[in-house]
Amino acid sequence: MITFKNGASHTPGPWKRNHLTVRDARGMVIAEFQEPHRMIRGSERNDDMEWCRNNAQLLIGAPDLLAAASAVVKKHGKSNDPVFAALADAIAKITGVAP
Repeated sequence: MITFKNGASHTPGPWKRNHLTVRDARGMVIAEFQEPHRMIRGSERNDDMEWCRNNAQLLIGAPDLLAAASAVVKKHGKSNDPVFAALADAIAKITGVAP
């Protein structure tokens, strides 16, 4: 489990998506995405709805992605490779802990 700047961690995975709601393994709500406003119609509403679904889908992979990125950075340590630097920066953005 990854530790954040405040010393705590995140809700353990796996996280599951049910339409626009993301829940942990116990059923606790992690996030709820709102449907587009009812006044938005047509293709704009469809696009916005797809974004909401995709955001929820992206969120359920966040714990696994964070753990995998952290493992790669830990294994390779400090590297001059810009890919590892980007991973370290992304981890820092999420956890609030400088690389």
